[in-house]
Amino acid sequence: MTDATTIPCLPCVSMAESLDFYRALGFEVTYQQKSPNEYAVVRQGRCEIHLFGLKGLKPENGYSTCCVIVSEVEPLHKSFSDALRQKYEKLPVAGFPRITRFKTGQTRFTVTDPNGNSVIFVKRGVHEGGTPSTSNATGLPKAIETAAKLRDESGDDESAAKVLDVALDRYRDSPALERWRPAPNSRSFSASRSAFALCARNSDNFRSPTRIVKTTVTSSRPPNRWKAISNNEF
Repeated sequence: MTDATTIPCLPCVSMAESLDFYRALGFEVTYQQKSPNEYAVVRQGRCEIHLFGLKGLKPENGYSTCCVIVSEVEPLHKSFSDALRQKYEKLPVAGFPRITRFKTGQTRFTVTDPNGNSVIFVKRGVHEGGTPSTSNATGLPKAIETAAKLRDESGDDESAAKVLDVALDRYRDSPALERWRPAPNSRSFSASRSAFALCARNSDNFRSPTRIVKTTVTSSRPPNRWKAISNNEF
């Protein structure tokens, strides 16, 4: 179907509230009808979403989801976050609506509208067709692939950290682990190793020298406020 176009149709309880939300994100309402059934279309660039009224819909029971493939996710997340802060006077990260927090190196984020619909914005090329280049990975690279999916696709930082901590203990002969070793009695030891592996996962299976520089880690935030830099920058 070379001439086909796929457009998501998402249910909503209040059309007015839904359109107000999407307008805040920079979408334009290009069509709206109130009878015989409520229906509307919002568009931003080449991204088009259709909305239809559904009486009795409970956002907490909503499972409608669609993916939007974009060239870059980080600037888009910032734009949406700024817009939502302005509208709600804080960044909504829980309840309805909400937006997932963004971590450095992440390849997707999710916006959940007032009706419980999730719109997932994914960086082009990263998840299309899976990850064939690492599908046969084993050992530490496989654990890092799994942890990255838990973090990026499920937003489950805690499980990602556990996967990495177990793998880094098991595969202590990994070259990357030998290049970087935190103090065992450090309060951030476990979090440090998790952040290390997530940052190093794109370093050509750890053959490229990589070091981790710690910035600020607080108990109330996931261990993602780190950055990886190459040896020649020291």
